[in-house]
Amino acid sequence: MKDKIHNVKPDFVGIGAQRAGTSWLYHALNAHPEIFLPLKEVHFFDEKYEQGTDWYFSLFETEKEHTITGEFTPDYMSEEHAMNRLVEHCPETKILVVLREPFERAYSAYNLYKAHGRFADMSFEEAILEDKNIVRKSLYSEQIKRLFKLFPKENIRIYDFDDVSNDPLKVVQDAYSFLGVDKTFVPPGVKEKYNVGGNAKIQNVLNLPKIQKKLQNNSVGKHVLKLKKFRVIVQLKDWLLNQDTDDKKDLYCSHNLRNTFKEDLLKLEVLLNKSFSKWY
Repeated sequence: MKDKIHNVKPDFVGIGAQRAGTSWLYHALNAHPEIFLPLKEVHFFDEKYEQGTDWYFSLFETEKEHTITGEFTPDYMSEEHAMNRLVEHCPETKILVVLREPFERAYSAYNLYKAHGRFADMSFEEAILEDKNIVRKSLYSEQIKRLFKLFPKENIRIYDFDDVSNDPLKVVQDAYSFLGVDKTFVPPGVKEKYNVGGNAKIQNVLNLPKIQKKLQNNSVGKHVLKLKKFRVIVQLKDWLLNQDTDDKKDLYCSHNLRNTFKEDLLKLEVLLNKSFSKWY
C-alpha cells in the first residue's frame, strides 16, 4: 500500500458564486486523473473553522501520485471572514470563480431554498425582503474587489456562466490549463447539468429532499442514491426540475432591483475590463 501524499494545502479552491455552475465544474475537475477533490462544499472557512487546520489539510492527503488537490465551497466568495481565513492559511492557492447573470442566480437560490422547505409560502419579492443575502450574493463587484486585494490576479480565474453553457469543454479545458494538468483530457458527461435549479413545487409535492435524507441514513438507500449518477437519472432529474410552467422570472425583477444589478455590473466591468451589457 502506498504512503499517502501529504499535499498539506489545497492547490486550488472554487469559491463561488453560489448557483452559478460550480457543481458542474467540480464534477468536471474531479473526473481528471491528475486532480483530487475530497468532497464538494467542505465549508471549512465559513462554518467548520473550529475543527482546525490540521483537520482541513488532512482532507487533501491522497495516495495518488502526480496529483493536485482542491475543493469547492461556493459560499466562501460572499463571506468576508471566510475569504480572510482562506488567504491567511492558503495564500498561494489558485482561485476559481463562476459568475452568473445576477437575477438568474438570485432566483435560482430562491427556488433552491423553496425546494427544501424555506420560503415555502413566500413569493420571490417577499423572500428577498426576508433574507437580504439572496440579492447580496448576486452583487459581485465588492466580492471581486476584495478577492483582488487578497490574491494575485494571476492566481485567479473567473468564468462566465453563459460561456459554460455555450462551450463547456472549452471552459473546463481552460481550467485544466490554469491548474497545470493535461488540458487535452475530456471529462465524461462534460455537457451534463449538475445541481440544476430546483422546481420548488414539484420537489415539495414529491418531498424529494426529505426522501433523499432518509435514503442517506440506511445502507439500502445509499445504493439507491448511486442511481443519481447514471446518465438517464440525471436527464430525468433535469427534466423534472425544469417543468415549472409558472416560472415567469422576468415578472419578478422590479425596476429598482434591475437598477441595483446594473449599477453593480457597471462596477464589475471596470474591475474585469469586460462588458456585461448582456446582463443588464
